[in-house]
Amino acid sequence: MKKIVPVSLLCAALALGAVGCDLSDGYAEPKELLGSWRGGQGAELTFREDGSLTAVKVPTSFADSPSNDNMKPLTWFTGKGTWRLEKKTELGNQRIDVILGEVFGSKESIALKIDGKGAKKGIFIRPSEDGSYTFAFKRSSPHG
Repeated sequence: MKKIVPVSLLCAALALGAVGCDLSDGYAEPKELLGSWRGGQGAELTFREDGSLTAVKVPTSFADSPSNDNMKPLTWFTGKGTWRLEKKTELGNQRIDVILGEVFGSKESIALKIDGKGAKKGIFIRPSEDGSYTFAFKRSSPHG
């Protein structure tokens, strides 16, 4: 009887894996990010193969909220910039480092995270690692 319990737990774990339970973190290859991505409030990012990008109304700072769960964009960037996909770490979503030109003599940068395998669920900005709020972008056109 004691051996039946561990075997049944193992079978249950394998069954969950077999039905396609995808608990993996987000990751992508650079070619999977190329093209245009749209977010709320008219935000748009277009990634190009040469590492350049175009940004329209991309939020660069957010207003704090007591719970960090409903943060509002405070400032936006429109213009040209560059992007680089970080190497995937063992834990967490893969990161895209974005440099959005210069504002008052200093470079403005944001970090985007990838959601899902091949960014199928989108990309997002998480203003606070303590909160659950994300500013999400969904693919609007491939290879733009």
